[in-house]
Amino acid sequence: MCRTRVLRAIRLAALLAALASVRTMVVTAQASETPAWPPELEAQVRALVARAWDTEADSVVIAWSRAPRDLGVVGPADVAGVDLLGRGRCGYWVVQLRRPGAASRSVRIRAGVRTARPVAAVRLARGQEVTPADVRWAPWVVWGRPADAPPADPTGWVAQRVVEPGAPLVAPAVRPADAVVTGQTVEAWYRTGAVGVRIVARAQGGGPVGARVH
Repeated sequence: MCRTRVLRAIRLAALLAALASVRTMVVTAQASETPAWPPELEAQVRALVARAWDTEADSVVIAWSRAPRDLGVVGPADVAGVDLLGRGRCGYWVVQLRRPGAASRSVRIRAGVRTARPVAAVRLARGQEVTPADVRWAPWVVWGRPADAPPADPTGWVAQRVVEPGAPLVAPAVRPADAVVTGQTVEAWYRTGAVGVRIVARAQGGGPVGARVH
């Protein structure tokens, strides 16, 4: 009897997996058939996002939640103007479409910025130091407001686990090499005016530059 229940459970799991696969195929097919928004209209939205984020409009990427035909938009003439509503948290905005002679319509979008991030060009072993030949910069979209600083160059960092080719070279997969190692003698100077204090101690733990070491 237990075996029968197990077989039924296995068959049910297989059926659910098959249904999920079919649903994914349907959703993917629908997404691929979604008509693109008019380029002139999308350019206006990209410009509004770029102004809000103080970045270049050409680097902005827009993902629309609805097809233009769902809102009665066929071409640029169907929209008299656009307004960007919201704060853009995580890249989400609401675009209000002002239509001539008709009520305004709204559509949710998600905006991102094209950039590049470092990925592994080769397989890295745990504890291996990253060299320039190990790094490849790949195109990437950051959804939401772009970071003030670009991704750090991981050259000289150390792999914390096995990193396969194409995997991002960012924390926690890699981190800066330790500037101080456990048991190392550390010397620190504190000076104010004409008075200086010299402290010599043994590190109880290691860490990279900028980390707190005890």
